[in-house]
Amino acid sequence: MRTIAKVGFLTSDNTDDFAFEELAPHGTLEHDASFSRNNLAVGDNIHFNATVFATLNNLNPGIDYYNMTSAAQVLVQRLAEDNLINPNLTNTIKEFTIRIIESIFYLSVIGNVTTGVAPKNFGQIFFSQQRLPLEEGWHRSEVSIEF
Repeated sequence: MRTIAKVGFLTSDNTDDFAFEELAPHGTLEHDASFSRNNLAVGDNIHFNATVFATLNNLNPGIDYYNMTSAAQVLVQRLAEDNLINPNLTNTIKEFTIRIIESIFYLSVIGNVTTGVAPKNFGQIFFSQQRLPLEEGWHRSEVSIEF
């Protein structure tokens, strides 16, 4: 997590914070085959895209949580979908690693760090509204999350 924050700060002239838009340039933390954003090559890579997010959101039908299995499935599915619409898709070990870390991040932060299970309603808020679902009952993990 510290590494992600450090990369974020490298994109900004601010010393205390950075805006999501500052992460948008392709090659920082922004990458192809996002869970919730278009690729830069095919559209708006900054704002939430419900169609893109549907891939993650529709996994585990009839189940109200995400887990490691659904996280792995969405990685494969998003890459396949994006490969069809973006012939210049970038998928080096860097992008692969960022996608894996993102999966671990959302399952740990909005879910249970020990089990890797996250409620779908928390994920929907986290991705679409870019906030922690405090009003919906989320609370900080008592287990330290180390990246």
